[in-house]
Amino acid sequence: MQIRDTASNYGFTSIWLHWISAGLVAVLFVSGKIVEDMSRGAAKWELMAVHQSLGMLLFIVVLARLLWRLGQGFPDPVDKQGSVLAKLSRAWHWILLGFLMLIPVSGYLLAETGLHDLNFFGLVALPDVLGTDRDMHEFIEEVHETLSNLLLPLVAVHVLAALKHHYFDRDGTLKRMVSAGYKA
Repeated sequence: MQIRDTASNYGFTSIWLHWISAGLVAVLFVSGKIVEDMSRGAAKWELMAVHQSLGMLLFIVVLARLLWRLGQGFPDPVDKQGSVLAKLSRAWHWILLGFLMLIPVSGYLLAETGLHDLNFFGLVALPDVLGTDRDMHEFIEEVHETLSNLLLPLVAVHVLAALKHHYFDRDGTLKRMVSAGYKA
């Protein structure tokens, strides 16, 4: 099994970090929408605690992805001619990674300015550095929700581009993110 990326394909580490991130994003988006619609009470705060812990986990995974990507670079695009679409794709990936960092950071700040303590799966309590601030909390809540809602179309374009590569271009781009060692 190939652990590291090569010039032509993704290794197990990149694939694993990608799909863990994707799964966490899906669960966080759905749980965030559910929590938003719940009335106050113990069930809401329990789900919010899970949502916050998963958000912190996403931050850790995406930070690992960023560090890995900075160390590894990206494999060469299947379209080796350096087309505008290949450059746009690369920029799109960096934008997605940026959003995946900003959303958990805004979630952390949101929790920090709220009324409840923030902890990681009940194991580690994070220090309260900002204190309760209702005005800041409401502002950050809007930022967090806006970033989360903007992520949805960004991910949709990412998925549609992968499906285009797979079904129309038939160039192996999607297969590289599913199977370590696949040669495009």
